[in-house]
Amino acid sequence: MIRLILLAAICQQSPLVEAADAYPGVRFQEGQRDDSLVRLAQEAADTMARRGNRGYWRDGHPGWDGRFRRLNGMGLRGVEVTAYSWPDTSPEPTPKILKELFYDWQRSAGHWRVVSTRHERYGDGLAKSTSGTWYAAVIVADTRQVFRPIQRLQRLMQPRKR
Repeated sequence: MIRLILLAAICQQSPLVEAADAYPGVRFQEGQRDDSLVRLAQEAADTMARRGNRGYWRDGHPGWDGRFRRLNGMGLRGVEVTAYSWPDTSPEPTPKILKELFYDWQRSAGHWRVVSTRHERYGDGLAKSTSGTWYAAVIVADTRQVFRPIQRLQRLMQPRKR
């Protein structure tokens, strides 16, 4: 009996990944789900849920500097996307809420580029605030350079050497 419970817990996908599988064009979840990245993403979602919408609007990625440094320490290049839903009274995230999160990401070219690309590793987190708003965070990471447009933009912004 205990083995079956453990197997069910291991095989169970997160609600966010289940929604990603159902949303057209989303591919981040095709990579390997990494426990370290899941912890980092859950930390981000929990922080946003504690701070609420005011904290989200001021800084949609609270604590990202620390998570970014931890990723670099693991030899990974990472990116984080976050989103939040409208308040909801259900104890678990509904399919409608989860679809709304992906819809919001799809409306932003930068966010959509992250979630619609397959990455080597990913982690996802979902947390509900006391007001009933759901906060989602997805962290993707690669050992190879996937984000070439960002790198090119950074090079263009550097002052030229004379």
